[in-house]
Amino acid sequence: MCRPLLLRLLALAVSLAAPAGRAMAQDLAVAERGQITNAPVPVTGWASVGLGSGQVGNSSSTSLLSGTLRISLARGPLMVTYRDNDIGPLFSSGEDVRDTGVLIGGRTSGQRAFFSGTIGYAQARSSHQCENCGSSRSTGSNGVLAYDIMAHVNYIIPGLAVSLSGAMGPSNVAYHTVGLNVEMGWFGQ
Repeated sequence: MCRPLLLRLLALAVSLAAPAGRAMAQDLAVAERGQITNAPVPVTGWASVGLGSGQVGNSSSTSLLSGTLRISLARGPLMVTYRDNDIGPLFSSGEDVRDTGVLIGGRTSGQRAFFSGTIGYAQARSSHQCENCGSSRSTGSNGVLAYDIMAHVNYIIPGLAVSLSGAMGPSNVAYHTVGLNVEMGWFGQ
């Protein structure tokens, strides 16, 4: 169904993280030549809350509401993110997926505008709420491959980001979302 799209998104996340690996290799090469500089590596951190729209893999609904909380920490081009995401219908019955995970990846240089790509492990749980029928079902927790691709714009402390996020795994917990996020944190001088 969406696997070609998800594979393309995964490739994009990896390509966004690639500059971080190249920067580390360049730093190691410089250190080996004895040209070590004492320039500090910038450390940034921020939290974001986002709302968006998306689709769950086995849901017939094509427009579900998603809410995401992220806490990210970056040292130079490398970053780690804790993510808690919930996607489902707002006021009706249907499929709901919630995942919590830790993602690692990279970010481009730039303090006021940058891109980031992370990928990692998350635990996802699916449930189905049935309005007016008095029943619901919930599945056990599944390990999934979670990803985030984001474009950030900020000014020292506040910021905004557009995100493309999701999880790849069993169809009952696989999803993808597009969201707008409000960010607060330290993005550098």
